[in-house]
Amino acid sequence: MKFVKVQSHKDLESYCNIWLPVWIESGYELESYITKGIERFIVYTNTSEKFGCFELNPYYFDCSPVNEAFPFHHFPILKNKRVVELEKLVIAKTQQGSIKRLLEVFQFFTAYIITERRYDYMIALINPELFHVLTTRFNLPLIKLEGKMNSDRNYFPILLEVKALEETVFGQKALNKYALAV
Repeated sequence: MKFVKVQSHKDLESYCNIWLPVWIESGYELESYITKGIERFIVYTNTSEKFGCFELNPYYFDCSPVNEAFPFHHFPILKNKRVVELEKLVIAKTQQGSIKRLLEVFQFFTAYIITERRYDYMIALINPELFHVLTTRFNLPLIKLEGKMNSDRNYFPILLEVKALEETVFGQKALNKYALAV
């Protein structure tokens, strides 16, 4: 698989053509924020088909938009730490169902946040099915946070300590697999 950082208007159009149809079909809120330091990636198969996308948003404790959906700012462990929000993780409709490819996406993501950005924590709002796959199939040390969601959507607010991830078998395999050149 190939991971391409969105850097041009054309890349951004391709990125939006992946996530928007899935968001619309799923009935998710069509929000997109311009945050300083946001990084967007398009994932391609080895045959250059668009597989999916994701974005990494730097999290700002007191003012990140994600706090409107879930109060991550009520967790003092995140204050004064380097935190990233994983958002818009989308697998193209034609590519859904491949656990192996999803594994590759998470291996790349893991290596990237450990080696390239040195984050302390990752947060996200993810659907229960993805949470189940990540914790049972991939054995990721995700922590499901307790608190009131400000949405009628069925999301799990999660926290991941990057150092704990790095020390897992998954984290070590991810680091061995990806010599990152983004």
